[in-house]
Amino acid sequence: MAESECIFCRIVNGDIPCAKVYEDDAILAFLDLGPMTRGHTLVVPKKHCANLLEFSAEDAPELISALQKVGSAVMRATGAKGFHVLQNNFPAAGQTVFHLHWHVIPRSEGDGIALWPQGAYEEGEMAAVAASVAGHICSRGIAACKVCIVGAKFCRRIRPQREILYSCGRTYA
Repeated sequence: MAESECIFCRIVNGDIPCAKVYEDDAILAFLDLGPMTRGHTLVVPKKHCANLLEFSAEDAPELISALQKVGSAVMRATGAKGFHVLQNNFPAAGQTVFHLHWHVIPRSEGDGIALWPQGAYEEGEMAAVAASVAGHICSRGIAACKVCIVGAKFCRRIRPQREILYSCGRTYA
């Protein structure tokens, strides 16, 4: 998506108004138009990236600082007793705006918002899933494999019979 078409880039650039609550050189925070609770705030990196896999870890300190400031301010302003920090990646996880952002959602006892249902693993399944996830973590870090992870998804869809060589040197069929 071109940045000129991204609604959050347009908000960051001042082309679309927002109810701004916080801004610094790297981050903009504003109230969500469709709030789950009063004070529901979006925390958005000003630099466009579609999802967490495209976000630079070097920018994380500014983001965490902004989330702390906004979370604390939202609790004080709304009288909430806690807050969620939620972030969705890709449509299957509920991402609808493809500019990385976090939801800061104030919570109070009895506010009627339910947590997601918890499941359970079958005997031995937890160890197998943990081993699989650990085996897919690149020892060189996400920056080394980021393009390959996205590319692998594309390659598997187009040419499922071919092996994919990741930049970390691993090969997956």
